[in-house]
Amino acid sequence: MTYSESSFGPQLGKKTIRFVVAVVGLLILKAVVGALPMVKHASIIDGTLLSPALVATAIVDTLILAAIAGFGAAVGRDLGRRYPHAPDAARAVSLLAVFAVVVLAYRVYQLPLACLLNSPQDLTSLGSAAGADYSQIGGVLGDLARQVMSGATAQLTDEIKNSTGTILLSFQKMAVYKMRQSPDVYGLVFLALAAIPVVGLVVIGSRNLDGISDGLFRGARAVSAGPRPNPASAGSGGQRRTGATAGGGHRELSPEDMDKLIRLKTLLDQGAITQADFDAQKRIILREPLPPEEPIELQRLKQLLDAGALTQDEYDVQKQSFLSRM
Repeated sequence: MTYSESSFGPQLGKKTIRFVVAVVGLLILKAVVGALPMVKHASIIDGTLLSPALVATAIVDTLILAAIAGFGAAVGRDLGRRYPHAPDAARAVSLLAVFAVVVLAYRVYQLPLACLLNSPQDLTSLGSAAGADYSQIGGVLGDLARQVMSGATAQLTDEIKNSTGTILLSFQKMAVYKMRQSPDVYGLVFLALAAIPVVGLVVIGSRNLDGISDGLFRGARAVSAGPRPNPASAGSGGQRRTGATAGGGHRELSPEDMDKLIRLKTLLDQGAITQADFDAQKRIILREPLPPEEPIELQRLKQLLDAGALTQDEYDVQKQSFLSRM
């Protein structure tokens, strides 16, 4: 409980900073690698439309996705330790991280996968496709379509193999166009993958609908009520409000105190702590004074009474005699 109560915020802050630094560093690495002349102006790898620049970009993007997934898993574990009574919160964070990774992966792997599955010869068959529309691709690919229709496939294959830079990128985009033709298996696969965390989030949301509604209601009420008064200036004489009210009642519980009581009650229900442990911790949270410990003499007299060595009258006489000496 020490970690969950006092270290959650700092630990989460450190993890967030490390995550941001890692992602920014990987983005810088991606830009540097893509700008290297030997990578930027390299031709395609034999048998595919993959280029060294595309492979290097895909590797760095994979590392970024791994960082996102790792950060989401770490935050989920920390939430699980911090709020053991609300495991759905940890699951929701993990599912959100999975959904973000799937959405980003859909954008990241579209071009590399299309170039891996298609060869320069495969692009020459696009011109014979019924109703092929290259208006969405345009530019160099419009000229490519005209060459294919004219039957100059051998010349076109050599041109693809020797192209670099933006020309090669145009051919690679045409591979995406070919891969995404109906039936769009790539899109259907990622749609199914994205549906898994979405369904999980919907289940968690429906299961905790009451708690979410109460939280939103309390938040809206707190915003409408305005800022809370400064405790240092409240009360007569500017004295700071203590754990108990003027009438000796309990102090107002903060949300953190409520969380502590809920966790303690959960441990009590599970049998991890005794009722005495729960009551002692509860007094600390409520700032109640601990009951005075019974003197050892009275404890011994009570033991003699319970054992039958003293009668009730004898016990009362001895008790009064002890109290008169205090």
